[in-house]
Amino acid sequence: MDSVWWDSMATKHRVPRPSSERVQDWIVSVINPICRGLAVEKRFLPGGPLFWIHTRRWFEYLNHLRDEVPVEFVENLTDFRRKQKEFAQLEERHDASLDALSVAVQAAFDRLTGASAVELRQHFEQARESFRLSKFQSAQISSKVDPSDYLYWASYIASLVSELGPRFSLGEFFNAHPQLRQEAAALARVELESVAASAQRHADCVEQTLDYLEALRTRLADEYHVRIKPVPTDHGAADYG
Repeated sequence: MDSVWWDSMATKHRVPRPSSERVQDWIVSVINPICRGLAVEKRFLPGGPLFWIHTRRWFEYLNHLRDEVPVEFVENLTDFRRKQKEFAQLEERHDASLDALSVAVQAAFDRLTGASAVELRQHFEQARESFRLSKFQSAQISSKVDPSDYLYWASYIASLVSELGPRFSLGEFFNAHPQLRQEAAALARVELESVAASAQRHADCVEQTLDYLEALRTRLADEYHVRIKPVPTDHGAADYG
């Protein structure tokens, strides 16, 4: 009788047992990169910073799980989904919660850049001009104010940024004007509360999915006597703050 393998849902249907080479492919090309991406997400959840890129209407470091897998291994991902039904369900839940978080952040950004934010924007521009003039006088910066500065600043507020590192062009200004951040938080209070709640729900999805994949990876490696290659803890996110 051919050997058989029970799928992750423990259904009554038996499927052909995958080869050890196939399992190694799953670990290296699917599980490892997805675990790496989920580990990065955990660093930014639930309290942020989420780093919303308003020009792309998406996050800098948070991704759908399929986007963590290199394009040349998409067929492996499809095969892995088919064999591991529980993963397919977790992936769907993860991506749906990430989409919901993106909608919440966009709503906060829209509030901060819409008609109700005219006064806030004026206060920002006044503070920004004063800040840049002081820097220009000390020959540290151009005196010209970039009109896109407010959009970047609003995207930071909408994505729960509380402090910016020196690599950001707005970093010093952002950190030096907490009163502007407080004014923005008051204006977009409802939307930012929605962002925080969505971020918590997504953090729960991330943790559940990562726990499942790490346990599955260990079990498969033991059962099929294949190797688990080291997984980096991040891919460039360390320099965010």
